Amino acid sequence: MMPKRCALYFKVTYMIILIAGPSATGKTILAKRIAERFEFSVIHKDDIKEILFDVLGCTSIEQSKEYEKASWKTFFYFVEALVSKGMNVVLEGNVQAKYCEEEFVQLQKKYDVNIIQIMCTADSDIIIERFKKRAADNRHPGHKDDQVTDEQLKKGIENESHLLNIKSSLIELNMNNFKSLNHEDLFAKIEKLK
Repeated sequence: MMPKRCALYFKVTYMIILIAGPSATGKTILAKRIAERFEFSVIHKDDIKEILFDVLGCTSIEQSKEYEKASWKTFFYFVEALVSKGMNVVLEGNVQAKYCEEEFVQLQKKYDVNIIQIMCTADSDIIIERFKKRAADNRHPGHKDDQVTDEQLKKGIENESHLLNIKSSLIELNMNNFKSLNHEDLFAKIEKLK
C-alpha cells in the first residue's frame, strides 16, 4: 500500500529593516550592527553614491544631488534582486519620500515583504556637530559636505521627511548618545516584529 502524500504549504514573509533619519544620526553604524545580529544582507545607499563619485568624479553640490537620484535607482535595483531571491535585508540611507516611497510601495505589491522602519533622530545641534566632524575626518569628498552651511543643514533637518508613508512597523530611536543605546532592547523589539 502506497503512503498518502501530504503537502505542506506555508507562507514565508521576508523582511526589510529600513534605517532612516537625517544625516549624521548614526544610521550606518546601527545598520551594520543589526545586519550582523540578524545575519541579514545590508545595503548602504552612500556606498553606491561613492562608487559613482569615484568613477565619474564630482565637482559641485549640484552634481552630487544628481548622483543622489542615480544612487537611489541603483539601490532599489539591488534591493529587488535580494528580495526576489527571498533574502532578508537591512537598508540604510538618508531616506526621503521623493526618492523612494513609491519604490517601497511597489516592492510590497510585488513581494510578500514585511518592512520595519527604524527612525533615527537626534537634536539639531548634535547632528550639526557630528556632520562637521564627519566632513573633516573621513567622509568621501564627493558628498561636498564641507560646502553645506549650518543654516542649510538645519533647514534640511527641519523640513525633510524621513518617515515613509508605507505599510510598515515603526521603531523610533533617539541617537543623541550612541553609548546609551540599548542594542539588546532594540534587537528584542525587532524580533517581536519579524
